[in-house]
Amino acid sequence: MSAALRFALRWSKSDEDAEDIVQEAMQRLLLYDHIENPRAWLAVVVRRLAWRLHRERQREGLALEEERHRVLESPPPATVGARLELESVLAQVARHDRRLLLLDAAGFSDEEISRKVGCRPGSIHTLLTRARQRLRRAGGE
Repeated sequence: MSAALRFALRWSKSDEDAEDIVQEAMQRLLLYDHIENPRAWLAVVVRRLAWRLHRERQREGLALEEERHRVLESPPPATVGARLELESVLAQVARHDRRLLLLDAAGFSDEEISRKVGCRPGSIHTLLTRARQRLRRAGGE
């Protein structure tokens, strides 16, 4: 295992993220011809990329939590049991699917959802359909 990958693993939460960080850092390294200390430069870039990924994930998590509260509190489910069941089923689907479903339930348009999740507006309908199918499977329908 390379030193850069070991270093990235300390800063990231998963092997896949660490590999992505190192790959991006190596691509950036190839752009420059004259770096006096490539190892130190690489360590700094890996740390910065990992920190940026961490901040993005944190922001995404906060945004997702805000959307979840907004959807679950308006309009309220008929009973407390229904609300708890909804929260339980939502917790079983992937984070990306949950975000799509919550944005859709909150009344955002496909265009607004596409801007928030970073994909083409034409893909939203397909992504929502698949997310709903996975939600149904998670709910036992």
